[in-house]
Amino acid sequence: MTSDGTGHQPAHDVPTHESTLDRGVPKFRYFFVLPIVAAFVASVTLLVLGFIETFKVIIEEVQHGEGHAMESLKLHFVEVIDVFLLATILYVIAGGFYQLFISQPKGLAPWLKVDSVHDLEVMLIGVVITLLAVTGLAAVLSWDGGTDLLPLGLTIAAVIAALAFFLRRSEH
Repeated sequence: MTSDGTGHQPAHDVPTHESTLDRGVPKFRYFFVLPIVAAFVASVTLLVLGFIETFKVIIEEVQHGEGHAMESLKLHFVEVIDVFLLATILYVIAGGFYQLFISQPKGLAPWLKVDSVHDLEVMLIGVVITLLAVTGLAAVLSWDGGTDLLPLGLTIAAVIAALAFFLRRSEH
């Protein structure tokens, strides 16, 4: 006879038969430490290399500039900003994976908060659009007058349009 006098086991004593999958899924989330670390290392690498490249280009232009230093520097600086933008999004994505799978830190800036994989998709699509726009700008800045920019421009426009369409559809 049990303590409640009915012969039935109380609910809290009923053994649960949790599947191996149910027990393993929460632990699996810690595998996301790998892409978190990889994205963070990639971000730091791009930041350091972009920093070094900035000063390397300045020194080269000052020492060996042939009168076109301003044009050359504009192009190089646009390309370096492109690298810094990619580094920033890699950092934000690393933080987003951390928030989704490990822990939700308190006191984050609103633009750093990630509540879903969709938030990360939107961030990534935004940076892809920006990187494509910078690539197009760099092509225009380095245009020699002989290369046909139309195919590149149309390709960039098509990809941006497709991504914008995806974003628009995912809002609903």
